Amino acid sequence: MIGPAVQPLGGAGEHGHGSAVLAGGGVELIYQERAGDGLPWRVLRASLEHPSWVEDGAGRLAS
Repeated sequence: MIGPAVQPLGGAGEHGHGSAVLAGGGVELIYQERAGDGLPWRVLRASLEHPSWVEDGAGRLAS
C-alpha cells in the first residue's frame, strides 16, 4: 500500500503505531494520530472495506 489507509483528521498531522485485523468482511484499524508536533497523541479506530488483495488464512487471495 502506498500512502495512509486513512488521512489524519483535519487533513494535517501524523499517524503513529497502528494495528489491523480482518473482521466481519472488513478491516479494523486501531492507530495513534496527532494534529502536529508537540500536540497530544490520541487513539483512533477506522473501519475499511475488505480489500480484494488480502490473503485468507491458507495464503490464498481472498475473493
